[in-house]
Formats: sequence, C-alpha cells, structure tokens
Amino acid sequence: GQLVARERPDFIVHTGDFINNDQGPKVSLEAIEVFDSLGVPWTHALGNHDHGARSTPELRAPMKNASVGEFKAGDHDEYAFRFDLVTPASTAPAWSIYCFNSGVREPDRKVSRPQLDWFTAQMKHDADEGITAPALAMIHIPVIEFEKMRAAGKSQGHYGERVCFDSDTGETFTALDKNDRVRAVFSGHDHENDYAGLWEGVELVYGRVSGWSAYGDLPRGGRLIEVDPVKQTYAHRIVLPG
Repeated sequence: GQLVARERPDFIVHTGDFINNDQGPKVSLEAIEVFDSLGVPWTHALGNHDHGARSTPELRAPMKNASVGEFKAGDHDEYAFRFDLVTPASTAPAWSIYCFNSGVREPDRKVSRPQLDWFTAQMKHDADEGITAPALAMIHIPVIEFEKMRAAGKSQGHYGERVCFDSDTGETFTALDKNDRVRAVFSGHDHENDYAGLWEGVELVYGRVSGWSAYGDLPRGGRLIEVDPVKQTYAHRIVLPG
C-alpha cells in the first residue's frame, strides 16, 4: 500500500504466486481484498502456486478491481489475455501487454502450446489490420533464456538463486521474438533474482519479490514500468516502499 501510494501507478500487474492455493482447502483470499482496496486497476498472471484447491474461476470471482481473461482451447480454458494501450488521438494500440499462465506441475510448468498458438494468431490478426505496436509479456515462470543470458554475463542486477525455468526449453521465447514486436519479458517465480538484460533483441527482466510471507532476503518492493505511448518507448526500475 505504501509503495502504491508513493509511486501512484496507473495499472498494477501481479506476475503470479498471488496466494498459496496449492496448500490445501483452507485458502485465504485476503490478498485480493488488499489489491482491490488500493484504488488502482490491476491484473494477475497465474503462477504455479495460484493453482490448486480453488479453481481459477473461484479465485477470480472476488476480484472487483481486476481485469483478467481467458480463451477456449477445445474443452478447457487457457488463461492468457492481452491489454491494448491507446491514446486519445487514436483507437489503434500504442502498446500491447500480454499475460500468460506458465503452468503448475512438471512437465508442463511453461507456457502451453495453445497459448503460444493463440499469441501467434494475435500477431497475424494484428498484421492483417496493420497493427505494429510494441508489446510487453508478463509470465510467472522465467523462460530458459534468463539462464542463458546470465551464463553469458549479459545481465545486471542481483542473482541469488538458480534460475527456475522449470519445463521451458525455448519455445516460448521463440514465439514471442518471432514477430519482432515484444520488447521485453517480465517474470517472477525466483524470489532471490531481480536482474535484467538484453537477449537477442528482447529485454528479459525479473520483477521484485513483494510477498512478506515468501522466502528470500531481498527487500520487498516492485518494478515500476513507465511506458511512453507516443514515442513507443519504455523504461523500468526497482522501487521500494521505504
């Protein structure tokens, strides 16, 4: 609350592990009430701990100030969605923000194939409409390229634990990078990492651990992203409440 009051963001993206939904039937949803009370629109990209005792529709039902989405893939829902940022001067997107679900258990702790196919279809539709706006991707579990970038010495920031890219083997980054529109991928999952760097033309960025009940010694905070819809540029920095 202190951090939001000081930085006054227009929109909040929570990149997953919002609650301990995988800890059994006694699941507290107080965190949703806290976020709804901040007075700022927000969204939530599912993390592995967000799956479990409560279904995703049950988890989302109490959210009053959040915007989320899904699409049908055969007989089930896939929890990926997009936001388009527009200016008063035009209805065409100036930026797009994509949120993905990176799964719950091995061997599927990664962005699913239906989500990647959906993203590819989104890109084709945009191309058909002449939409070329840059985009940001929000994913809980980091893609394997976070580790490749770190090992190559191309990142800056704190590296405090092994990169848990889990089931990812590169398909997600390939899909996101293919159309040359995704400028950055923002991830969570690893509480002791907050580094960032450029990999094959795409910036890979860890957020900052914010949960007080989570493991790790990094001071709790967030990552503020500033987007310029006219110049189509962006910048980001770690922010702390103190």
